[in-house]
Amino acid sequence: MSRVVRSILIVLFLIVVLGPLSAQTRIAAPPEARGLPAKDRKFTTHDRQRETDTKGLRHSEFMGEHHAVGGYVYGGYSTSLASTDAVAHQPGGGDFRIGGAYEYRHGYFILQTGLGISYRTIRINSADYQYTNADLSRLGDERWNTVIDTWGMPLKSLTYIVEGRVDRLHRLAVQLPVLAGVNFNGLYLLAGFNFSFPVWQKASAKMDITSRGSYARYYGFEDEHYWQEMDNHGYRKQVPMEYQFKSLKSLIDIQLCGEVGYDWSFQKDIHFRVAGFVSYGLLNEARNASGKSLDIPYESKWDFGTFGATPIWYSDRARGKQVHDLSVGIKVTVLFMFRQPDKCVLCGLRGRR
Repeated sequence: MSRVVRSILIVLFLIVVLGPLSAQTRIAAPPEARGLPAKDRKFTTHDRQRETDTKGLRHSEFMGEHHAVGGYVYGGYSTSLASTDAVAHQPGGGDFRIGGAYEYRHGYFILQTGLGISYRTIRINSADYQYTNADLSRLGDERWNTVIDTWGMPLKSLTYIVEGRVDRLHRLAVQLPVLAGVNFNGLYLLAGFNFSFPVWQKASAKMDITSRGSYARYYGFEDEHYWQEMDNHGYRKQVPMEYQFKSLKSLIDIQLCGEVGYDWSFQKDIHFRVAGFVSYGLLNEARNASGKSLDIPYESKWDFGTFGATPIWYSDRARGKQVHDLSVGIKVTVLFMFRQPDKCVLCGLRGRR
């Protein structure tokens, strides 16, 4: 091995081994301070803002290990993103979170976890859609192949039109965040995952329903012609319907989260943080979509009060589509830091951060 290569390897070794030692340096106390009591020799005259031990050992505020506990509060806007034009999203959803946090910090690196709860509301507006008796037959009830109106007249086509549908969701979930990031001069960044487990939820749907029909017996009426607004035949226009869902599927979600903010320290052990926060659900909310968005009992097909429904993101309207949660807001965190004795890597003495 040549002398030049050997010299390069020695320099690299010194950088790797001794580089981290620069985080903690030994500062000789000035002669006039050496005879003072220990409580008066806490700072050196070289840098009175940095703590040292009685031997003049200075500690960087970012080096070494810290442990902290505290809590957080979050409030923001909540919605769902869907890969279909059949679902539109309007303002009005909210996401409120509160919980406890534990944080481990080593140097600039921070790792945070905890346990919290989330209360989320969301509003989903659906584009107008319709079912014909042929559609209902394909969904599993062959009786819809041949239908008659309230007067016993055979129908060629029976159609139900859903207009102005709005679904609302209220969900309470337990959340387990696991976040990692950096904190540099107060500016910090965290990113990671949030595991969400629903424990309670309810939903409702409001819509207007119009029914109309056509008859093969009437000469000159083709498929685009129909009868409507005839109560005696069962045809009604824009009848309001509101449905409260009695049971909902509890779907676990994994959210990709990120927050960027600033960290203020008070009395060195109390940290107050304000950050912008965003979370995006990685799992498809419509992964188990199977129900009928509008459930029409054959026996009472003219009585709108007996109709049922399925939340739009769990129904046939979302089957094969992607629906993901999105939340954007402000997060406030308060942490109480536990500073541990630290061993000087140069002299072996122990001091305090």
